[in-house]
Amino acid sequence: MNDNGKNLLEKITDLDPELIAGAEKKPRRISNLFIGITSGMATLAAAALIAVAVNHNLPAKPPIVDTNSSAPSSGTSSDSGASSSSGSDSATDSSSGKSSVQEPASDPPQLDFSEYSYLPKISTKNYSVTGYGSGGGLIDYEGMYLWELDYSSPWKGADLKTMPVYMSDSTEIPDLDRMYARVKEIAAALGISEDKLTITDTYHDMTDTIEQHRKWGEEAGDPPEEIEALIDRMVRQVMSMVEVEAVGEGISICLNTAYEAIIDFDEPIELPREYNFSNSATAEEKEAVMSYLAERYKALTGYGDSVSVRPEAYGGYVYDANGDITQQIVNYWINSTDFYIDNNTGKLEWIRVQSDSALENLDNYPILTSGQAEAILKSNKYDGDNRMPADANILKTEMVYYNMAGSTAVIPYYEFYVESDKDYFSSSGYDVICKVYTIAAIPEEFIDMETTDYGVRA
Repeated sequence: MNDNGKNLLEKITDLDPELIAGAEKKPRRISNLFIGITSGMATLAAAALIAVAVNHNLPAKPPIVDTNSSAPSSGTSSDSGASSSSGSDSATDSSSGKSSVQEPASDPPQLDFSEYSYLPKISTKNYSVTGYGSGGGLIDYEGMYLWELDYSSPWKGADLKTMPVYMSDSTEIPDLDRMYARVKEIAAALGISEDKLTITDTYHDMTDTIEQHRKWGEEAGDPPEEIEALIDRMVRQVMSMVEVEAVGEGISICLNTAYEAIIDFDEPIELPREYNFSNSATAEEKEAVMSYLAERYKALTGYGDSVSVRPEAYGGYVYDANGDITQQIVNYWINSTDFYIDNNTGKLEWIRVQSDSALENLDNYPILTSGQAEAILKSNKYDGDNRMPADANILKTEMVYYNMAGSTAVIPYYEFYVESDKDYFSSSGYDVICKVYTIAAIPEEFIDMETTDYGVRA
């Protein structure tokens, strides 16, 4: 670690006003966090003044086509792609103004995971403004095309008993030497020598800010532990926003503390003549382009011989499909590379490389089945709109990981896509609007709810 990271009070700086910027929202998804009643809410309100500047409106992870009709399933309607509900509008949102009868909710299922009692509880705090930090509760509305409902990650409803949980160092004082080395490594993989790069970072000294907040807290008579907790949260949030940028001739490489790199080309990269990724390109032509890019940038990705590719409207992505189903799921969400192609010009504009470099495998934790998670969301654990309707028309279920700068833990979640008539996207042309319920796949007894900012409690 270089000197920037050796002593907090010597090297942490005042937050540059330029960092205080509103994060761009993904236009097709609108989020409403369930805010849990936790001891950290006061610090959340203070820290929410800091926002992350986002340079790209990154697309959601495009899923892989499920061509295996015999894939194992947990046996619930949510794994089948559509529920057994009739064609009536059974998933009407109570918030939409239409009348809907909510069936009496049952008690949450009583589940026994005592054989894993040796595992430590997970703190799922998130110090990022736009991040998952919950034991479970997030509701989004998302516009989707029908063809998207047919795609899924490698999970495909597989009957898995455990999944890995990772701890992240993305909120710690960053090792800038290591981050500098990573952007140099990326540049070398792109054929750019170190002497052609100008490398800078956004590390800031917060000494004055820390002392000012400590003084204000003392003057207000706040308990010392509350003052230090606020300072710790503030520092961690600013540290999660540190980036290292390498600029060379015609290119920039920006790396965040989750070791997600964005590679921008000043002049978009022309594809060879035999490849077509225009608006008129067929699915086969687009897949050929993604295979070409996977091979061309193999030195950048470091993936093995088994690489899965998925073309989308604007480029696509690749990931290493080696390993068992568990590793493939992790690779799909955490170790993958997105290629953004302007389909008007057919040129490659930027690349995003995601990595597990900032993660430490804590252990394999037991997980709920998707059916158990669905039952919890439909139970009386939640009230009102936070509860999934008993007759919800579940169009799709997915297991996901979110590795974001600012997370202390990276855990698996279930997402349930429920048909909705909420009119957020009336002019978008989407085929269906889904209310997306997200819940931790890890049972709540393994999550430290006292240190969870966004909780599963109604």
